[in-house]
Amino acid sequence: MARPTARDSRGTRPARPGYVEREHTAAPGRWAWLAFAFTVIVVVVVFGWRYLGDGGLTEILGPGDPVPGGVLRFGMGDPAGLDPRLAQDPESRQAVQLLFDGLTALDPVTGEVVPAVATSWSSEESATVFRFALSADARFHDGTPVTAVDFKYAWERLVDPKVTKGVGPLSYMLEIVEGYEELTAGKATELSGLRVIDDVTFEVRLRESYADLPYLVAHPALSPVPRDRVRKDPAAFAKRPVGNGPFKLDSPWRKGVGAKLTRFDAYHGRPAYLDGVQLVAFDDDGAAWRALQTEKIDFASVPVSADAEALEALGKSENGYTAAPGKRFLFGAECGTYYIACNLKDPLIAKAEVRRALSLAIDRAAIGAEVYGGTRRAADGIVAPGAEGYREGAWPYSRFDVAAAKKALAKAGYPNGNGMPEVRLAYNSGSENEAVAKATRTQWAAIGIRTRLEAAEFSEHLDRADQGDFQLVRLGLRPDRPTHDAFLTTLFAGSSGDNVSGYSVEEVDAALATARATADAEERLSIYRGVDKKVASDLPVIPMLFYGHHHGVSRRVANLTLGSSGFAALEKTWLLKGGK
Repeated sequence: MARPTARDSRGTRPARPGYVEREHTAAPGRWAWLAFAFTVIVVVVVFGWRYLGDGGLTEILGPGDPVPGGVLRFGMGDPAGLDPRLAQDPESRQAVQLLFDGLTALDPVTGEVVPAVATSWSSEESATVFRFALSADARFHDGTPVTAVDFKYAWERLVDPKVTKGVGPLSYMLEIVEGYEELTAGKATELSGLRVIDDVTFEVRLRESYADLPYLVAHPALSPVPRDRVRKDPAAFAKRPVGNGPFKLDSPWRKGVGAKLTRFDAYHGRPAYLDGVQLVAFDDDGAAWRALQTEKIDFASVPVSADAEALEALGKSENGYTAAPGKRFLFGAECGTYYIACNLKDPLIAKAEVRRALSLAIDRAAIGAEVYGGTRRAADGIVAPGAEGYREGAWPYSRFDVAAAKKALAKAGYPNGNGMPEVRLAYNSGSENEAVAKATRTQWAAIGIRTRLEAAEFSEHLDRADQGDFQLVRLGLRPDRPTHDAFLTTLFAGSSGDNVSGYSVEEVDAALATARATADAEERLSIYRGVDKKVASDLPVIPMLFYGHHHGVSRRVANLTLGSSGFAALEKTWLLKGGK
């Protein structure tokens, strides 16, 4: 695949499925989701929660029976747009997933891929050809049927340089589809790998094996759009999109104000309990938190400085993701990892025992508590909670063990740090990143390691990382799908552009390729876990913290669930009696 890179709101460039995010991200508000080191986001992400009847999605109910009606007031930042092809920033993704359904969705509780518009799918043994069977009941908000033609058109629109005015920020998501290079180069007018078998059968042919495709297509950017309507007036669609999700847009988004969504009664799944959702725009999370305190809104990001206050006032959610009476502070880990990449071309850092000493000497829990108020959990591996098959304690060298760190340092030839050159830790400017870097320096000093900190502005920091101009560099990964592949291939495949450590192991590359071509989910996960075990021993990166969220929910809301990627699922949410 093409080189995966990333920018935040200060600029974008193409990336692979699994973006490297290199600054703090914490909530579905622009103020709280600082900087993506690519584009997308993505995801976790909850890409959507769709009702499937018996045997469908995991459901955690609030007290009593669901109460239909009422409008939920949802605080968030201004999105870049509501058109699926612009669903790059967290605000856009949150809104788009309410307005649109893709082929698949991700269960917000388990993170597992489940049907959405596609009722089922199958693939050839090589995992290069997939067929999706679409629901005949799926409709756009204007009443027209959702067909395979609309998916094909939407995907090509995401990639077509005539539409995106160059390389689109999310076009990378389809680079594994046959015909991608020809379309992006202007040598073709369609993606040759997309085939409309009939109105309800959509076929996707890939350039290489990729068994996790059903996870990828859950991203809201790959939702269908009504082809004829968009062709007729693309500007009107961009301003007021017509989707196929559980809610429809009442009026265009007003910057600094928001937009009103109403329930779509002809939704192909069970219609939402809510009459609608009022998306309320805020400039910062402090303002949103104050609005929640005064009961002007029902959902808000809580600033780190107010976490203690929110915990006392709202009560902590039992699982960190679902609101319940007296437990309305959603405080949990998200599917993303803050880490330090090690330059394996540097003579000192190339020593495995040095890397192990550095990792073992870090008290991650203390850093998470001191810098982030406990909203970031100590990372015990590179694969984060919320990813399919996540295991606690997967990386043994991610534990805090000063005695073991000193032993590893002595084994490397530097007892108590004697004779060891100073190490350099690069990070992008920002109070939180600086605090993490200083805390890490202090902890390394405790075993005799001297550290020079090197701060740089975001763009310069990324450039240095890309060029290999570092010894140790702070980065982060928030993948756009919650899978092992999203972490392991992105960071450790020898051909990956986000593998800034220079880690290249033939055994690992071969296993990753095998896993991608393995259709059986359990067998595929077993292969990925083998790769994870190998990488954990080699330690080309040092996991630091798992990203986290901290949101407040009003007392009138029941059954609001936040997925492990930080997006709220509202289709099964209702307002308690008397709470309208």
